[in-house]
Amino acid sequence: DAKPDPAAAASSPSMAQPEEQAGLTEQQRSRMRAYKNAGLSSEEMRRRRDEVGAQLRRQRHDEQVFKRRSLLPQPPAGEAAEATAADASDAASRMEECGGASDAGAVQGGARPGSPLPSADGLTLLVGRLAEPSWEARLEATRRLRHLLCRVSDPPVDALLQAGALPWLIAGLSESGHPALQFESAWAITNVASGQSRHSLAVAEAPGALAALVALLDSWERQPAQLTEQAAWALANIAGDSAATRDAVVAAGTIEPLARAVRHASGDGLVRVGAWCLANLCRCGNGRHAGMAAPQLAALQPCLPLLARLAFHSEPDILSDVCWALAYVSDGDNDRVQAVIDTGVCRRLVALIQHPQQLVARPALRAVGNLVTGDDIQTQVLLNCQLLPALSSLLSADGPDWARKDTCWVTSNVAAGNRSQIQAVLDCSLAGPVLEALRYAEFGTRKEAAWFVANAASGGSPEQVNYLVSCGCLQPLCDLLNLPDARIVEVALTALEAVLRSGASLAAAAGSGRNPFVHLVEECSGLERLEYLQSHENERLYRRSHLLIDRYFSASADDEALDEERGGADEQPLQLTTGSGGGVSGGDGSGGLAVPATFEFQEPPASAAGFHF
Repeated sequence: DAKPDPAAAASSPSMAQPEEQAGLTEQQRSRMRAYKNAGLSSEEMRRRRDEVGAQLRRQRHDEQVFKRRSLLPQPPAGEAAEATAADASDAASRMEECGGASDAGAVQGGARPGSPLPSADGLTLLVGRLAEPSWEARLEATRRLRHLLCRVSDPPVDALLQAGALPWLIAGLSESGHPALQFESAWAITNVASGQSRHSLAVAEAPGALAALVALLDSWERQPAQLTEQAAWALANIAGDSAATRDAVVAAGTIEPLARAVRHASGDGLVRVGAWCLANLCRCGNGRHAGMAAPQLAALQPCLPLLARLAFHSEPDILSDVCWALAYVSDGDNDRVQAVIDTGVCRRLVALIQHPQQLVARPALRAVGNLVTGDDIQTQVLLNCQLLPALSSLLSADGPDWARKDTCWVTSNVAAGNRSQIQAVLDCSLAGPVLEALRYAEFGTRKEAAWFVANAASGGSPEQVNYLVSCGCLQPLCDLLNLPDARIVEVALTALEAVLRSGASLAAAAGSGRNPFVHLVEECSGLERLEYLQSHENERLYRRSHLLIDRYFSASADDEALDEERGGADEQPLQLTTGSGGGVSGGDGSGGLAVPATFEFQEPPASAAGFHF
């Protein structure tokens, strides 16, 4: 599959246009397709893109699964030889720590990609050797079986399960006098559980499997650390598959012995695997686990002090798993939020949202966002940890999309608090960047920014809403009404309704009877778009748009406003003026909300370092 010769490309049939291809031979067409995109129809190019995209997704998935298996080194190749040798040495040292002989050479041979698999009869004979009376014979058979399960591609998991290997591997976990056999058994079970969901479920449901693995965690003082680590790894693979397997691992009493073992670990190996295992045990509705209910808070309580302690670790992988675990625990009612707050980890989480690596910053931001969904007192705890200044650095237009989206989500949650908390958001100049995102960001970010306006306008004072209007929130909100996605249109309607309701309050306070925001919405083509929604197929959008028109834009609304204006002609209107401090003030000159004459969006520094979920 040599690359085409660039010098020959100019005269190649590949340069022919599609309409010129009719007279080409099949050989010429075949050669033409060897050149990138040359001579391909739009349908063929689309098909190839889809195939390549699917292949890349499969590769990424396989790589992720591979990282979570107990890995064996692959045969050296070029520059990878040195790294492979180091992996082989590490694998050998792990086995030697457990009292087993170093088999680095056998490891490479046993795990070599493409090496022939034993026949079905051969696998049956191998499994039969697991029942040998000699523990040395059982160790050798277990090691050979583990080699097969460590194959890079297509390990024979189903064949070994059908041959009855799993009960013997579980029995090997209890050979307390032979840690090498326990280690090999745990390693093999780890890789069984790293396969398909049916494999993880088979381990979870196998009699005695979870109890034996938990017993290994509880024996951390009396055995090599590598054995404890391998047991934690197996449990993490099982728990990470589904809600059913996660709940089974939690119900087996895993969390307390795991927390004790990690707390007393002398090296980062067990800490790393333990943090990942805890994240899987806390996991709830995320990604392919969307809709997964969270474990009971009482079951997770024993690990919270450890998670708070590990949040100060320096290794990014550990920090990532810890932050995800805290995000999962805090995803729910106020009791779950308070449980995390009580650990004293909030200030550290706020610091971690500015971590230079996304794998840390993103789950930290998710955890912080969950915490500010609590009540006003809980939200204030985060604000006291200087959350708002930290958020401003993540709202740069030059930053990654995830950072702007998630930061808008967190800011919208804060804006759902009391007026003092809304004012804190405005005082930190966060409204400008959020409204800029409402105008120009990608779809998901605009939706979160719209929720910010909806929440701030719903709970804010009329002066605070007037500030948002002066910053230009109405035009992008009206623009959202044109989008085909009913969800974001409904968010925009919620925000517009809150703004118009606040305008009615301003009009009533001023005694003018005229809503100052109605005309602005009309200038932004808002009324025209609301009228268009009258024919929308979504019943909720139709009803809500009809209600807004009837309440604020109809002839009856104008008559009502005129009556109020006549009735209040003798009243002193409330003048919204810019005082000496640049703030909105009432007619009595009292200070209020800062409203710049011309609002300029701030350009915070780009973030170096994040499910709306």
